[in-house]
Amino acid sequence: MPALTSTYLNPSAAPTAATGPNQNTVVVTLTPGDTLDTALITTAFGLSSSELTAGWPNVSIEPILPSAQGANWTLTSSAADFVFLTKNNSTASGSTTPQIRVKVSRPHSIVR
Repeated sequence: MPALTSTYLNPSAAPTAATGPNQNTVVVTLTPGDTLDTALITTAFGLSSSELTAGWPNVSIEPILPSAQGANWTLTSSAADFVFLTKNNSTASGSTTPQIRVKVSRPHSIVR
């Protein structure tokens, strides 16, 4: 089976320590390979432990293909500079087109 493919849409590549602080939202599409695929999405937001405890970053999982809902994608963990998502079912495994769009957002300056 093919491996999971992550495609960064905004920005067009994974943020770095230099670019992450200027990025408010990271948008990525995921094309699944096998069951139990795990995706690491780099944000380089540099969130503090209090922001993580408060529930940041905000992660939105949007299905692109109808089969995405049955794939049961879940947020596995969050950290200062990345999030992990896991695909828990074999639905649409080996897809050749993106299955979901993920938007990861940092806290707005008003709530920081």
